[in-house]
Amino acid sequence: GGKGDTVLRGGGGLFYNRAQGNAEYDVIRLAPNSYSASVDAWGGSGLGNGTGLTFDTLRLVDPYTRLGAQSVVSINPDSIDYPRIATMSLSLARRIPFQQVLEVAYVGSLARHLQQRRKANTIPEGFFLTNHPGIQSDLTVPVNRAALNSDLVNTFKPFPAFSEVTFVEYTGTSAYHSLQVTLSRQTGKRLQYFLAYTFSKSLGTTTLNENDGNGLDPLDPRTRSWGILPSDRTHVLNLSYNYTMPDLAPKAFNNGFTRGLLNGWQISGISTFSSGAPIKLRFDGPINTTNAGLAWAGTPSHNVSSGNTVGPVAPAFRGNPAKGGGAVGDHLFDINQVIIPTFPDSGPYVSPFYLRSPSRMNHDITLFKNFKINEKQKLQFRAGLFNAFNQAFATTTITNDIDFRLVTRCNVTRTGVPNGAGGTSDVCDPTQGYSFTDQTKQNFGKVNLLRGHRIVEFALKYYF
Repeated sequence: GGKGDTVLRGGGGLFYNRAQGNAEYDVIRLAPNSYSASVDAWGGSGLGNGTGLTFDTLRLVDPYTRLGAQSVVSINPDSIDYPRIATMSLSLARRIPFQQVLEVAYVGSLARHLQQRRKANTIPEGFFLTNHPGIQSDLTVPVNRAALNSDLVNTFKPFPAFSEVTFVEYTGTSAYHSLQVTLSRQTGKRLQYFLAYTFSKSLGTTTLNENDGNGLDPLDPRTRSWGILPSDRTHVLNLSYNYTMPDLAPKAFNNGFTRGLLNGWQISGISTFSSGAPIKLRFDGPINTTNAGLAWAGTPSHNVSSGNTVGPVAPAFRGNPAKGGGAVGDHLFDINQVIIPTFPDSGPYVSPFYLRSPSRMNHDITLFKNFKINEKQKLQFRAGLFNAFNQAFATTTITNDIDFRLVTRCNVTRTGVPNGAGGTSDVCDPTQGYSFTDQTKQNFGKVNLLRGHRIVEFALKYYF
């Protein structure tokens, strides 16, 4: 209407960033640029015909014979790119009664070619589902695959002389989309506030950081290492406020004492509400081992050491296991809704349910008392309450706070199974299934500990 009370804003940009230097730093520490070897009492136990590592046998250590124990980090020559991020936003703001401004916006970003670390010394999925020369057992039998000798398996890796080979690649992705609503009153004489609500979703490669090679499934990252990002919070509400109280000293008793007692009060604070952190369930125990991976997928290479990948077999579900709650002793999840798949099936690698830790809130409140000395000097006393209501919450970053472990046990263990190298092994027969331990049945999803406490802070400030 030409009043200047409505504003439409929009924008976007494409930004490129240099790659982190960590990739180059790791490369220059490798031979032939640099080489170092170490030996400890365990690794040197065979020195001196069994004498072990001593000052007398130290001279027998040959650092070059230990080259096979080295781990290599290299930039993948087939994956060199610049990380880039596209940002976009569109907002509509309007001035409304009581000196308020309401703004509704879409804010999003798309990131591509993010730096990732992937284990490259891997064996393709399905490789050991068929027989190969040099393996003295029938690999069409699942339990025989589970029993394969690890040294024999390593000979089929692309780089059998090295313990690990990690590629630095630019294959990570992320996408952020959000609805953001703000209501603000910033020009009021006594009361100012800013209320912000965000409804958002963050999706992408679920490794926690670009240096976490154990967090990325090396064979199928697009399927097994994609989903809701650990940073995702569906709902976030923030309220900040400041209120300067009117002078309360009555005119009939307007003296230094009453002014000091009743005038100059001010209160401000920040209150926050947030949805819980995403939780990715994975099995623990014999079903999440390289033996199980060999039986299920014909490879030992599906990552089994990080909570951001599901390992060789993912949990299946009867229904949504979320139950709610958040107090100590509550069970956030129902173990009866989680299923151990039967061989050779697997559950979904990306959970169909939004499983989260309990939502949390926090209130920080500060009370001010201003004492006016003269026109140029003022004394201010502050009393701050951080986490004012002394609330405590369980955290997902410390595993003991909430028991998320789906620990399994083997139903049937076979003895004397040929290991493909002329010997035998005792291994779990995957075709006979797995079951949850009694501990898991009793404690899965249980809140064990809440963390958080009130902090009170006092301050005295002199203005001049």
